Amino acid sequence: RLNRRHKKALSFLVTTNGLLLQTDKIEYLQRHNFNVEVSCDGTRESQLRYRKSGRADYYPVLARNLEAIRKSAIKYYLIMTVMPDMVGLLVENFKHLAGLGHRRIQINYAIGVSWTRAQAQDFLEQLELVLEYVAKNPGLELVNATELRREPIVLNGELTVDRDGGLFLELFFF
Repeated sequence: RLNRRHKKALSFLVTTNGLLLQTDKIEYLQRHNFNVEVSCDGTRESQLRYRKSGRADYYPVLARNLEAIRKSAIKYYLIMTVMPDMVGLLVENFKHLAGLGHRRIQINYAIGVSWTRAQAQDFLEQLELVLEYVAKNPGLELVNATELRREPIVLNGELTVDRDGGLFLELFFF
């Protein structure tokens, strides 16, 4: 009501690992005009390397849920986080996700871990190759390279609600 009264736009964004994105939840998010970010690092092997869950191989569940969100009308994109030792697979992982029909993919470098100069250089070179691939595939978007988002990670403050109800203000200062 306050938004309407003050003629402000209100939007919601949820970031998820995708494991609980069954049809009823997708419909709820769509009905309430949520934008959705789904973390997926690429191939099964790349995804399972660093993203742990309660079960050893949850990738089939993730793949099914990603297909459901792809087929829905919800606004979403995938977030692919690249670890330093996985940087050589960046292009392969991007192409894998694009090959599954996902048209909007954001690539983030892992923060809070050490990157060598060579790994950082490889990351930039791999991004160039992704940009070339995107240019040859109409309708495919590297979210980082759009007019709206031209940074590799979010640099503004965001309020995050954890699944246990905790609130976290995320601020990045550089």
